[in-house]
Order: sequence, then C-alpha cells, then structure tokens
Amino acid sequence: MNAIINIGLFITTLLIAVIAFKLVIPYLLPFLLGLILAVIMEPLVNLLLRLKLPRWAATAIAMLVTVGSLVTVTTLAIAKIVVELTKFLYNLPRVIERGAQVC
Repeated sequence: MNAIINIGLFITTLLIAVIAFKLVIPYLLPFLLGLILAVIMEPLVNLLLRLKLPRWAATAIAMLVTVGSLVTVTTLAIAKIVVELTKFLYNLPRVIERGAQVC
C-alpha cells in the first residue's frame, strides 16, 4: 500500500512540475537567453580586459561582435534555406512526374 501511495505522489508531483514548467517558461526565456549570451561573450570580454580596455568598452565590443555574428549566421542560414527551397520547388514537378511513371 505504501508503494502505491509513493508512486501516486511521484506521478502527481511530476505532473505538477510539467504544468508549472509550461506556465513559467515564457517568463524565464528572456533570462535564459541573456544567460546564454553572457556565457558566450565572457571569453571575449576577458580578453579585452587583459588588453587594458575599460569594462564598459569591453562589454560593448563583445556584445557588438556576438550579436553581429549571430545576425550574420542567421542571415546566411536563411539565404541558404531560400535557395535550396527554390531549387526544390523548381524540381518538384519533375519528381512528381517520375513518381507517377513508376506507379
């Protein structure tokens, strides 16, 4: 009987945790993204601090480099996806025709 109660409590706790996580994640997401950004920027900030830059300047430069890199990578990825999707849509009628011939 004790084992059944323990399993029931475990499942209830797990269910409450999942529901709470789904309700809380939209509010925690900006903080999580900020933490990830700070972890990514820290090595560059430390390097710039060793080069005798003030902390505010090192942080500003690191932020510009990090955000610029993320924007560049995202732009290149989107451009590649658009090019590949265009090629796919251009070839789609031939692929459908070949598939119809096989069946």
